[in-house]
Order: sequence, then C-alpha cells, then structure tokens
Amino acid sequence: MIEENQPFEVIKSDSKTIKLEKGLLVPGGGNIIIQGTKISSLTDGLITGIEIKKINGVIYKYEILVVGRAEAIHSWQTSYTDLTSDKYNLMIESPIVENHYVDYNSSEPEIHKIKLKLG
Repeated sequence: MIEENQPFEVIKSDSKTIKLEKGLLVPGGGNIIIQGTKISSLTDGLITGIEIKKINGVIYKYEILVVGRAEAIHSWQTSYTDLTSDKYNLMIESPIVENHYVDYNSSEPEIHKIKLKLG
C-alpha cells in the first residue's frame, strides 16, 4: 500500500463540477493535495479538507472524511473512485461546516478519482 498522498490534477473546474484525477488519496496520508491550488480555493471555501482514515470498525475498515458545508440552496454530490474502480458517493447538504464521511472496504483503498458537483 502506498503511504503518501500524491497530488491530483484538476481535470475540470467550472461553477458546478470539479473533477480531480491522476493523484492518490491514501489512508493516513493527510489532507488532499492538488497541483497548483487547494481544495478550499476550488470550492470557494465550502470544502476545506478531504482525507482517508483507517478505522477499526466491525464492518468497515476505511473512511473518507470531508470537512465542509453546502450552500444554502445547493448541495454537494461527491464521488470517490478507488484503485479497484469501486465508487463511493457522499452527499453534503448541511449549510454548517462539519465532518461528513462515508465508510467503505477495499483491497486497494487508495482514491484516484474525485468528482464534486454542486447541484
């Protein structure tokens, strides 16, 4: 298993959709790294962190943790694709900054594609 996050490239960024690829988000690797910018800059400060934590759950072993909030009338529809091509979805609807998470299992838990859609 790779132990350090690798910088993502911004594949698409407009007012509604952000696509990040060609990087890695790894368990225990800390906050996401994006070439040339920060996640808070891409999301106008609405999302300030994305990371993977290894957890000792009975069912799940990993957790994608997103720190942020939605806009008052728009929610974030987010998806994360691991190295086995499994996709994990997380909806962020709260207008209050808080932790949002999705738990999962994978033989290759590193995330290599992320899509954030404001809708």
